[in-house]
Amino acid sequence: MLWMLSEYGREAPLAVDSWSLPELIRESSGLIEQDLAERSIRVELLGVEGLPKVRADGVRLRPVLAQLLLNVAASLGEGQPLILSLRRSDRGVEVEVLDEHAALEAGE
Repeated sequence: MLWMLSEYGREAPLAVDSWSLPELIRESSGLIEQDLAERSIRVELLGVEGLPKVRADGVRLRPVLAQLLLNVAASLGEGQPLILSLRRSDRGVEVEVLDEHAALEAGE
């Protein structure tokens, strides 16, 4: 995981393309599948229908999303779902991570 994050921060030209954000999140959760399975945590995506594609560097975004999911999963009890709510916004798509144990205040 550290290698993937270091690759994200490495100076290289962005390879921006159109991506399905739900698909990027699913692929990212696949990177940490074993960690999630050990504690019977499953990723649940809400609101995935009818979303526009997002412009991003998917290769660089996947490990960042995986680390975010792993951080949230660390605060969950065994068997609890990791819930992400997606919705269309003025800027494209918003992702809300439902994390009862978040260290950040709402809106941060």
